[in-house]
Formats: sequence, structure tokens, C-alpha cells
Amino acid sequence: MINMAAITDWISEERALTDTFNRFDTDFSGELTAEQLKELYCSIQDGGISLPQVEASIDAVCAAETCDRQELFDVLNEMDRRYFLVRDLQWEFALLDRENKGTISEKDARFVFQAVHDDFFSHRRWLKFLRSRAAPGSGISFAEIEVPLCDIPTMDWLDEEKQDEGSAKEEALKRKQEKERAEEEARKAAENKAKLEKEAAKRRAEAARRKADAEAAEKKAEQEELERKAKKEEEERKRQRLEEDAKRLSEEEAKQREEEERLRQEEVKRLEEEGRKRREKEEAEQKGKKEELRKQQELEREKEEREREELERKQKEEAMEAEELAEEAEEAERAAAEQARLAAEAAKEATDEAARKAAEEAEKKALAEAMANKEKRLRANLKGAVKSRKEERLEGSIKNAKSAKMPGLKNDIDTAENTLKDVQAGEALKSAIRRRHLEGEKLANRLKRLEKLKAEIMELKQSVISEIRSYGNPPPAVHKVMIATYLLLSYPEKELLNWKNMQALLGKTGKEGLKRQVTSLDPLRVDMNKADYAFDKYLRETDLETIRDTSAGAATFYVWATNMIEEVHSVAEQKEKLLEEEKKRKEEEAEEARKMAERKKAREAAKRGAPLTKRTSQTPAKKNSGTDQGRRMSRDETRGRSNSRGREGSKDNLSKSPARPGVARRASSKSPAARN
Repeated sequence: MINMAAITDWISEERALTDTFNRFDTDFSGELTAEQLKELYCSIQDGGISLPQVEASIDAVCAAETCDRQELFDVLNEMDRRYFLVRDLQWEFALLDRENKGTISEKDARFVFQAVHDDFFSHRRWLKFLRSRAAPGSGISFAEIEVPLCDIPTMDWLDEEKQDEGSAKEEALKRKQEKERAEEEARKAAENKAKLEKEAAKRRAEAARRKADAEAAEKKAEQEELERKAKKEEEERKRQRLEEDAKRLSEEEAKQREEEERLRQEEVKRLEEEGRKRREKEEAEQKGKKEELRKQQELEREKEEREREELERKQKEEAMEAEELAEEAEEAERAAAEQARLAAEAAKEATDEAARKAAEEAEKKALAEAMANKEKRLRANLKGAVKSRKEERLEGSIKNAKSAKMPGLKNDIDTAENTLKDVQAGEALKSAIRRRHLEGEKLANRLKRLEKLKAEIMELKQSVISEIRSYGNPPPAVHKVMIATYLLLSYPEKELLNWKNMQALLGKTGKEGLKRQVTSLDPLRVDMNKADYAFDKYLRETDLETIRDTSAGAATFYVWATNMIEEVHSVAEQKEKLLEEEKKRKEEEAEEARKMAERKKAREAAKRGAPLTKRTSQTPAKKNSGTDQGRRMSRDETRGRSNSRGREGSKDNLSKSPARPGVARRASSKSPAARN
């Protein structure tokens, strides 16, 4: 049967424990702390136990540092055990505390531990307790030992003791080995000490010797120092005397130099005055010489002008005489052609052989005379054209002479052609001189302008460039002008877009300074594409007035940059012109070489060809050919008559030509105007 009374008692106890637990669980955490348990136990047992005993009870029973409801009963039992054991131990402690000081000795405390724990007494734990005390060696109170005395001994304590004994043996062995090692080290140390003492004694002796030597050297050095000081003092006195003498001499020399300078300045003034008077005299003499030279040059120019006019007059007279001779030759040529025609008709109408032969001989003679007069006329025309030195007349005369194909005119044609070349070359030279003169003036003006700009830039003060450099955020126009300037100096554009890099460039001096680079830049070294790029991108939309209103220094660089770009274009154009002229000159030389080759071939062909006049045949066909030749000559004379009008000829050459029969030659040297 179930013992209902026991169940009822158990239920009552559980309820009582629960009520007690809840009464002291003031924070409703479901757990009691050591302080709460101590308070609870004090309500059960009079006086209770100490807080360390409560904590030891919790540590022995509970799983945590607090006590829950299920652990309360066991904890209370553990606390009861400790409570009653403490009462007994307090009585035994009081017996050992004979003087009632509240403490006992460490020996008595060890006795109590051995009596309580008996065979489970742990020497190791006892030593640990002693080492953990705040004041080792002092009296031990009951509060210090009550908790360890109430702890229940376990087998672990004995295992720890055995481990400590093994450790103690090892420690003893280790101490023995350490002792032996220490003894060996002590022996070696003694030997080393003896050795060191011996060496120390030796060093002391050596040190004593060195000390004696040092003292002797010191005494010697002191003596030398005294001698040196005495010598130095003597030298100082000498130096002071020399300085005083030098100062006195310097003052005397200064006075002498002042006097010499005064005399020199007076001499310079005198020489300057003499030089000024001499220069004035020389200038007056030079002025007189210049005036005399000017008058002499004017006289020479007048003389040259008279000589030129006289030469032109003579050439004109010679040209007119050549023209008259050409007209006479033309008339003689026509007359000879007419005689040839009449002789040809007479030969046709001749009834007998003798008359026919006589007529043919007359025709042949007339044709020869006509050819001679034609050659005389063409030579006179060439001579007149040469004297006139007119390009149109020379070209016409040369053309007519060449079309006649007379070998006797070769030298005259060559002379006329050379004269034509000289005339053409002279005209080309004059044109080139005029063109070069204009280009030279333009170049001189550009150079003057560039030199003026360089001078303005050189006169720029560094403060002006520093002002441009001081801009933290420069005006866009100023930045563009400086970019264009440095682009012309061959700096990369990418670096110039950053104003900090520009400031670094503006801050450079010497050879890398902006003024030095600008004034030494040669337009030939500037790439035209880069110059055009700088102008189109950075200068085209900017004008001088805007720049000048913003910064005078930037305006100077703007003017320099624009003029430099113009100069680059001018240099490029000049190069192109020179290349074109060189090309044209080479083409003319090639053409002249070709013409010379053709003339050479023509001369060789003329040498290999048949004679100009052929013997007249007796056959009627040949008679007809002679008549036809006379008619052709008449037509040639008629066509060339208009070209021979007004042209000049050579009197000397004409005088050598055969005269026309029945026509008197005019040998007068006077001009037509004089004869009239």
C-alpha cells in the first residue's frame, strides 16, 4: 500500500521549498544567487554560514554559478553539512588559538588539515594555499581555512600529489645537473679569472708604460704648444705691423689713384674735346669730299649720258645707212631679177644657138647678181637689227635670213641670235632685278618688323611675364595667345592646355626662357602646317584690341606670333618661287642645248649638201628652170621688201658685196639727215 502520509509530507515539503524559493527570488529570474541563498539559509539556521561557504556549496552542487528550483534541496543539504562541520572546526580552532588572537600558526593549520582530511591530505594543495595568501608566514584566521576544510577530499587530490612527487624528483635531478654545470662553470670561470687577472696585470703594466710615454709626450706637446703660441704671438705682431703698413700703403695708393683718376678724367675730357673738334673737322672735310664726289658723279653721269646719246645717235645713223644699203640692194636685186627674166625670154625667142647661149649666160649672170644682192640685203637687215637691239626686228631678220638658206649668212645669223639672246637675257635680268628689288624691299620690311618685335619682346620686363604667369585662372584670350606662341616654338599642344604646365614654362629663365626662345626663333625652322594650325585654332577669332585691353604682355606675343606666321608663309612662297625659277632655268638650258644640237646638225648637213648655184644646162627644160628660179626670186624679193624697210645693216659687209651694174654706190658716211 502506498504510504499516503509520506506522500503528503513530501508534497508539503516541495510546496514549502517552492514557496521559500519564490519568496527569495525577488527578480523572478528562476534562479537564486549566492547572496539570496545566504539570506535564505540564515532564515532557516541561526547565524547561517559565510558567503564563501555558500559559493562553495553552489560550486559543489549546481551546474552554474546560481541555483535553480530543482537544485535548492541539494544545495541546502550541502550547506547544512558545512554548517555543522564549521561548528566543530571552530571549536577545534579555538583550542589551538590559545592566546585568543583569532589566528593560529601555519603549523597548527597544517595539523588541522591533516586531521580533517586524514589520508586525503594533499601537500600540493597545502603549498598552493600558502602561496595564495596575501601575507605568507603570518597567522592564519579561521575564515581563510574554513572553506578548504569543509571541501570533500577526492582521489584527484592524491593523483595530483603523485604527479607532484614525480615532478619533484625530476626537479631534484635537474637541480643536481644544474649544480654540476654551475660547478663546472665556476671552475672554468676561476681559470678564466686567473687568466684575465694575468692579462689585466700585463695590461696594467703596459698601460703604466703608455701612461709614462703619454705624460712625456704631453710634456713635450705642452712645451711645443708654448713655443707655438710664442711663435704665433710673434707672427701676429708681425702681421699687425704688416697690416698697418699695408693699410698705410693702401691709403697712399688710394690717394694716388684718386689723383691719377682726376688727371685721367681731365686727359679724357681734353682728348674728347680734341676728338670732337677733329671729328667736326673730318665731318666738314668729309662733307666737302662727299659734295665733290657727288658733283664728280653727276659729271660722270652726264658724260655717260652724252656718250650713250652719242652711241645711240651713231647706231641710229648706222642703222639708217644700213637701211639705205638694204634698199639699194633690194633695188639691185629687183633689177637683176628683171634682167634674168628678160634674158630667159630672149633665150626662148633666140633663133640660133649662139644667141640662145648668150641669153643663157646673161640669165645666169643676172641670177647670180640677184642672189648676191639678196644676200647683201639680208645681211644689211641683220646688221641693222643688231644695231637697233630690238627684239622684234632681230626675230624677223633672223627668220628671213634662215628661210633664205644661204651659207654665207651663217656668221651674221649667229651674231644676230647672240644679240637676241643678250637682249632677252637683259630684259629678263632687268625684270628679275626689279622683281628681286621689290622682294628685297618686302623682305627688308618684314625683317625690320620682326627685329622691331624682337626688340619690343627683349624690352619686356620680367614682371610683365610674371604677371601673365600669376594668373590662377587666365582669361581665355591670354591662354590662347600663349598656346599659339609655344606651338610656334615646337612645344606639344597637350602640355600647353594645362595652365599649370604653362606657368612652369613661363617661369623658366636663361636659354629655356620665353624671351630668349622667341628672339632666337628662325622662320625656316617653323613648320607651316603647325603655324596654320596655331593661327586657325587660337588666333583667328582673337583681335589685338581685345588682347591689349586684357594684357599688354600678351598683346606683344600676339603681334609676334601673327607676324611670325606671315613670315613663315613668305619664306615658303619664296622657296616655291626659287624652285620654279630653277625648274624654268633648267628647262631653258635643256631647250638651248636641243637648239644647239639642231643647229650643229644643220651645219653638218649644209657642209655635206650641194652648192647654192648650179651650172645652167643647154636643154630647154633647164632654161625653163632658170626662168622659174628668177620668178621665185622676184616673189621672194617682193615678200621680203616690206620686212627690209627701216632695218639697219652693216656698212662694212655691204661694201664688200658686188655692186649692181649701172647703179652708182653711195659711199657717204653722213647720216640721211646730214645729207638732206
